[in-house]
Amino acid sequence: MQKKLLQLPKGQYLSSLKLQIPANQTTLIVAPTGVGKTTFTMEDLPQQFELVLILVPTQAKVAELQNQYGNSSAKNQYQFFFANQNPDESIRIHKGVIVATYDKYEKINKLMSRKQKEQTLVVLDECHKAYSIGGFRDEAINPIIFSLQQRTTLSILLLTATFTEELYAPLNIPLDHILQIEHAESIQRHI
Repeated sequence: MQKKLLQLPKGQYLSSLKLQIPANQTTLIVAPTGVGKTTFTMEDLPQQFELVLILVPTQAKVAELQNQYGNSSAKNQYQFFFANQNPDESIRIHKGVIVATYDKYEKINKLMSRKQKEQTLVVLDECHKAYSIGGFRDEAINPIIFSLQQRTTLSILLLTATFTEELYAPLNIPLDHILQIEHAESIQRHI
């Protein structure tokens, strides 16, 4: 496993680092809140992978991203699945980004062809929910964990602001790369 610490200059965001996510490997990015993890996944990663499947824990997050990106000039690049919006055969030809709640993963995975899975980057946002006791519903997160363990999709990106290696280890999902992102200048707060 390769670990790397990257300093984010003041006023810069994750996209400024021009990160390349390796294909056919599992990468973990640990970065503080507000550094642009969402923008990086929605805008930069589609330049690196034919299909980016972003799994988020809440319907509110999918709705927020749909409001932000669903009406953009590149709206055909994005698909959103949450609540009553269910994946269908259209994902088999989709190129770009699919954003879905954890609950929708199993349906999406079944619809994808083997070739499509080989070209897809699965992004698990808030990956700490996979090992937090009582942090998320088992029926939603377990199929994702099982799929990551079995490597049904070869390229995996895990995102979190808080990572605990000891709690992650029992998941038995080997990491190839860990990128720790920190602000070059720590935030000063006066109380």
